Amino acid sequence: MNKLNIKLLTALLAVAIVAGVCIFYACKKEETLTKETEFVAKNYDGSCVQVNVLRDKNNNAHFITKSIKEDPKITLGLIISSTLKLEPRKAKNEEELVINIPNDAIYWFVPLDGTLPIKFEPIKNGAKADQGSSSGSSSITCTCMEWLVNCTGGERCEKRYYSDGKWRCAPASNSCCTHCQTNIVARVYSDSSEHILVGSVYLIQSDTITIDGITYE
Repeated sequence: MNKLNIKLLTALLAVAIVAGVCIFYACKKEETLTKETEFVAKNYDGSCVQVNVLRDKNNNAHFITKSIKEDPKITLGLIISSTLKLEPRKAKNEEELVINIPNDAIYWFVPLDGTLPIKFEPIKNGAKADQGSSSGSSSITCTCMEWLVNCTGGERCEKRYYSDGKWRCAPASNSCCTHCQTNIVARVYSDSSEHILVGSVYLIQSDTITIDGITYE
């Protein structure tokens, strides 16, 4: 074997070793993620997404999402991580849910339709929070999706309270509407500004979050 072939073989062997080491460490890094929860969420346009939430060794959250087939049994909603032990309270109109976010850590509202997440940071140095500066709420709006063609009444939906403790939309009495869609509108107050998110949203505590490979901090 001449010197040129020996050099080429040595170079290829070195590349293979480096690639093997990189793959090894990549696998090791992936192994540090532990599953926290998984669920299916629905967005405003009716599309559904499978969501897996994992934690790394620093307890930071990682979201892995995948679009799946639409499922009429899945409803839109504001989803609160079960690890938070937060209970939303009803507003005076009883249709709106209000969530007060603690001032003890960093929290995130994560829309599940690809919209940018919203970060809540603790207020430091004993500063007094403006009203609503660390809170969010959700309410429903109704959209008529199907209605009778030869009907003279209005295509109206109405909000109804069900025994499971949730409000949903249904066709109003004597209306042309035969199918109503329930849409969740989340209002998030951060840094004295208001953000309106339409669709399912997940509330979680984490210093940073990574959504499908993109990290937010």
